[in-house]
Amino acid sequence: MSNKFDGYLKQISGVDTQLRDFQHASRLFVDDTFRLAPKHKHLFHVALRVNSNAYKLPSLQLQNQNEINLLVKSCSLPGFNVTVETVNQYNRIKQVQTKQAFNTVTIKFHDDNNSTIHRLWQNYYSYYYATPNTSRLPGAYRRTAMKNEIVNSFRYGLDNNSSAPFFDSIVVYQMARQEFVSYTLVNPIIKSWQFDQADYGQGGPTECTMQVDYEGLFFGNGVVQPGNPIGFALNHYDRTPSPLGAGKSRGITGVANVLSGLGTVFGDIATGRFKESPLDFLATAVTAVNTYNNAKAITKEGIIREGRQIINSTVSQVFNNAADELAQRRTGGLNNIVVPRASATQQVIPAVPINLP
Repeated sequence: MSNKFDGYLKQISGVDTQLRDFQHASRLFVDDTFRLAPKHKHLFHVALRVNSNAYKLPSLQLQNQNEINLLVKSCSLPGFNVTVETVNQYNRIKQVQTKQAFNTVTIKFHDDNNSTIHRLWQNYYSYYYATPNTSRLPGAYRRTAMKNEIVNSFRYGLDNNSSAPFFDSIVVYQMARQEFVSYTLVNPIIKSWQFDQADYGQGGPTECTMQVDYEGLFFGNGVVQPGNPIGFALNHYDRTPSPLGAGKSRGITGVANVLSGLGTVFGDIATGRFKESPLDFLATAVTAVNTYNNAKAITKEGIIREGRQIINSTVSQVFNNAADELAQRRTGGLNNIVVPRASATQQVIPAVPINLP
C-alpha cells in the first residue's frame, strides 16, 4: 500500500521512490501489548542450584549463593540434535528417529574481584576429584617401586566419595512483558571450564567460561516477581523509583501518565509486593503520591485537548487511507503506471478536523 508521504518525499528529493507502509510491522509487533514482538537477549536470568552437601570450601558456603547467579555474563540456550535415518518401507522413503541428544550449554561468568566464581570451580573440582587435596600432601607423588601403606592410602582422581551431583539443577530464564519461560537442565555436569587469559596488552575485564552437559530438560513458565525466577530481584537490585515513572506527565496518555500510575499502584497492592520490604512499600507510596498530584493537575480543558488530538489524528488517518485506496483502484492497483480513464477529474478527500465543545 502506498504511503501518504510518497508524493511529498518525491518532490523534495527528486527521486521516484515508493515508501512501504510501516503499519504491517506495527500491527504485528505492537498490537496486543507487544505479544508477537521479538524477545531481547539481555532479558534473562540463570539460577545455579548447588547441592548444599557438596561444598568443600566454607568461604563459598557462607557467601550469598544468589551472587553466583548475578555474575552470569551470558548463557546459550539449550539445543537438540535428533538422529534421523532414512529407511525403505515397501519402496517408500521413510524417515525414522533413532536418537536425540542435547547440545552443550555454555555459560560465561564475570571473574569478580572477590573470586566468587573462582571458588565455585574450586568447590566443584575438590568435590569430584581427590587430586587437589592429594597434591598438597608431602610424598603423595613420590616415585618409588615399593609403596608402603601410607602412600597407598592416598586417593587420586575420581576416588573422592562424591556420589550426589554437585548441581541440583541449572535453570535458564527468558523474560518479556513481566512473564518468563524457563529451561531446567536436569543433573548438569561440567564438561569444560576455562579461565581467561592474562595479558599486559589488554585491559578488558576477565571472564570464566563453563560448558555443561545434562541428562534431561523440561520447560516452565510463570509471572515475574521478586524470587521468581529463582533469586531474581532479591539482592543488589536498584529499587529506587525511576524519574521516568508516574509523576512526570500531566496528560492522560503516554508512557508515564496517570493511568499507568494507577495501574502500578493497584498492581502492587493486588500482588502484595508493597509488603515485601520497606523499599517496596516506599516505591509504591511514592508512585501513589505522584499519581495523585498528577490527577489534581489534570483539567477539563486538558482532557478535551488530548481527546481532540486523538480523534483528529485517527480521522485524518482514516481519510488518508481511503484516498490512497481510491487512487490505487483508479490505476488498477499498479504503481507508477498511468491508465487512461473516461474522466480525468480527480477527487481529493480532505481530512476533516473535529472540534469538541
